[in-house]
Amino acid sequence: MNGLESLRDILKKNPVILGVGNVLRRDDGFGSLLAQRLKKVMGQRVIDGGIAPENFLGHLVKQNSPSILIIDALDFGGIAGEIKIFYPQDLNTTNFFTTHNNTLSLLIKFLQQQSEADIIILAVQPKTIEFGEGLSKELSLSLEKMEGFIVSSLREVK
Repeated sequence: MNGLESLRDILKKNPVILGVGNVLRRDDGFGSLLAQRLKKVMGQRVIDGGIAPENFLGHLVKQNSPSILIIDALDFGGIAGEIKIFYPQDLNTTNFFTTHNNTLSLLIKFLQQQSEADIIILAVQPKTIEFGEGLSKELSLSLEKMEGFIVSSLREVK
């Protein structure tokens, strides 16, 4: 678990980005919404996996990227809107909850078997995952911050 400087290092490797989330469960839609915004800048290197990221596994593997960045809302016990970086090995040692916990674990296992890419999870702490549309104020701010950070980091690389 590292901060934004480790994310900047990850972005230097030109990762494929997979956003995961359900936009009908408030803050759970964070990964999907951020992917939609980043896709406008990065094009095919960004995938909005929504609630069925497993449908995009073949496309992820075919990208043959040195790294895959998965963006998701995970309850890791932080402050609403807090961003953390996790690695696959952290999934076994960190207690967190997501509405698609099993899907995320299976997705990562498949990618590890089918690809040599480093897999990184950019997680945001949700405030609410109740049914409804729109992010909480805290996650809206984090969405703006992360979009700006990722876009500016990618411009530095080019």
